[in-house]
Amino acid sequence: MCPGAPFLVHGTATAIARAVPHLLAACGEAVDRLPAADRTLLIGSRRVDRDDWPADGPDASSMPTSRAFPPGTVVRTSVTRGDILARGAKKGARMDAGSGEENGAGNGAVRLPGDACGDGAAGDDAAAGTAPGPSVATLVGAHLLRAARHATPTTAVEVSAGGSAPVSADIPPELNTGGPDRVTVLVIADGAACHGDGAPGRRDDRSDAFDAALARALAAGDPAALGDACRNPELPADAVMASVNPLALLADLTRSAPPDAADLLYSGAPFGVGYFVASWRWNRA
Repeated sequence: MCPGAPFLVHGTATAIARAVPHLLAACGEAVDRLPAADRTLLIGSRRVDRDDWPADGPDASSMPTSRAFPPGTVVRTSVTRGDILARGAKKGARMDAGSGEENGAGNGAVRLPGDACGDGAAGDDAAAGTAPGPSVATLVGAHLLRAARHATPTTAVEVSAGGSAPVSADIPPELNTGGPDRVTVLVIADGAACHGDGAPGRRDDRSDAFDAALARALAAGDPAALGDACRNPELPADAVMASVNPLALLADLTRSAPPDAADLLYSGAPFGVGYFVASWRWNRA
C-alpha cells in the first residue's frame, strides 16, 4: 500500500519529493517486496466525472462503482499543480523547470505491465491500448511499478472515491482473487487531508485519530480493523477528506484470510495529508 501523492511520479515535482526521502524510500521498498505472481491488481480511486453518468442523468443508484484497465494499457495523463496541492504539497511550492512543470503540469505516460489484452474492460479506448482519463492514483501506481521493474501482468481497478465503501463484489468477477492464480495487490490510498492549518482541506483535529486507527490496522495486518477504520460512522472519511475506499476494498478482499505478516513502513502527514506505506504478506504454498 502506497499513497496517491502525484510527486511520487518521477519528474513531476522533484523539489517536493526531495523533502520526503523517507516516504520515497518506503514506497520503493514496499513495491520491491511484491513477490513473483501470476498477476497484479493495482487498486486506486477516482472521482466520478460527468462522462461516467448514465445517459438519462446522474443517479446514485446507477453510478458505476468501478472500472478496470487491462494489462498493457498505456496510462497517459497530466498531473497539474492543482493535483499536487490537493494531495499535500505546500502552497507556493516551486515547480521544477525543464520538465513541463514551469507551466504547472508534469506529464507522464507508462504502460501497465503485461501484454495488452484488448478485452474492452474499460471501454473502446482501453481496448485500443490507451486508458481514457485514468485517475492520479492509477498514474502513481503505474509509475511505482515501472520504477521497481515489476513485470507481472497488471490490471488497474479504480473504485469510486466517494459514497459507500466498496466490497469485492464491486470489481469485475474475472479479477477475483479467490481463484488458483497467485495475485499481488498494490493499493493506492491516502489518509486524512485535514492535518493542520496548511492542509489541503480545512483543518480538522479529528484527522489524527482517523489516521491513527488506519495505521494500527495496517501495522497489525488486521483486515477487520482496517475496514472498521475506513467505515467509522462517528467520523466518515469524507469529513476529513480521506481517500480510503481502496483500503476498504483491500479489507473486504482479505477479511477471510488475514496476512501472515505485516509491516508499516511509513506513517506521517508531512504536507497536511496522511500518508502510509505498508506491506502485507501471505505465506502460502
